Amino acid sequence: MVFRTVSIFVLIWAFAEGFVANRQAQLVLDKMTAISASHANEWFALPQFTYHDSFYGYDVTYTPRFRSLAGFDMYDNATTSIVSQKLYIHIPLNVRDLVTEYQVTCEGREYETFVQNVTTSNLDQAPSKSA
Repeated sequence: MVFRTVSIFVLIWAFAEGFVANRQAQLVLDKMTAISASHANEWFALPQFTYHDSFYGYDVTYTPRFRSLAGFDMYDNATTSIVSQKLYIHIPLNVRDLVTEYQVTCEGREYETFVQNVTTSNLDQAPSKSA
């Protein structure tokens, strides 16, 4: 009897956790769609970057930096967001006109890092964030 009660509690807890996580993901998606709607042609998906969320909620933040414009603070950062296990990046059009290749450095909570180079031609082939 105790085992059955514990099992039912675990199932209810797991369902509630899944519902909350899905609701939070939908809220983020709604917010990102609202933000990107006015600049739809400036949002691009980078499917080669994935966000791995383990059972313990491990999260990764992405810090993009432009290699060819290093030192120019006004062009140094792009806005990123993680939605549905994909990294979405927003690069201002004036930056895209100047940069042919940029470097994204991904920094995790446990201090691990990896670097990925992406060309603007890859971005142009990627689907728009608002699509």
